[in-house]
Parts: sequence; structure tokens; C-alpha cells
Amino acid sequence: MKGRAGITERLQANPAAGLNPSAVLMGIIVAFAASLIMAAILALVLYFSSISEGLVEMATGFLGMFSIFLGAGYAARKAETYGWVHGAVTGFLYVAICYVVGLFFAPDLLPGSELFFKMVIGVLVGVLGGIVGINL
Repeated sequence: MKGRAGITERLQANPAAGLNPSAVLMGIIVAFAASLIMAAILALVLYFSSISEGLVEMATGFLGMFSIFLGAGYAARKAETYGWVHGAVTGFLYVAICYVVGLFFAPDLLPGSELFFKMVIGVLVGVLGGIVGINL
């Protein structure tokens, strides 16, 4: 119970300490770094093999979600409190940033049910990553 008392005392001393923006920012940076590294590895695998396009689409979706999981875990670990909140915000912002960047390459992208689905999945994966990250 000593750990909980420390968190409670910290939050009472600073009520705004619930969300740590620098931890979320670092989590997003970790998520994008993981995405770049895994995309490079996937590109090498694709170059040296003959994987179908359907499998590539599924792999990139998985890599994005795994990146959110890693970034959310890192954000939660860095924040030391409210792991699920830090994870959720990290997941939401990762998907939002990807969408905005995607608009530069495909300006005809319209928000719809697919974006909503990706946001929900991103937040849920972020929550899971935050829960795991805070407990490691």
C-alpha cells in the first residue's frame, strides 16, 4: 500500500499531475521509431521474398498496433501513474498523426467508419500497452 500512498500524495500536491504530456510525447516518438524500424524490416522481407499484397496489408496493420503498444507502454512507464490514460492518449494521437500525415499523400481521404474503427482499436491497444507498461 505504500506505493499507492505515494501516488495519492503526489496527486494531492499537484492535481494536474494526472496526465504527463512529456511522457505521452516520448511514447509517440517511441511508437513512430518502432514503426520505422519495423517498416524497414518488412521492406527487406518483401524485397527478398514473394509475399502477397493481402499479407502485407495485414502485416502493416499489425506493426502499427504493435508500435502503439510499445509507445503506450513506454509512456505509462515514464509517467508512473495512470498507465491506461497515458496509453489511451498515446494510441489516439498516434492514429490521429498517421491520418493527418496520410492526408498529405492522399488528400481525398475522408474520415469515416474506417478511421473511427482505427481510432477505437488504437485507443484500446494503447490502454492495454499502458496497463502492461505501468506494471513492468
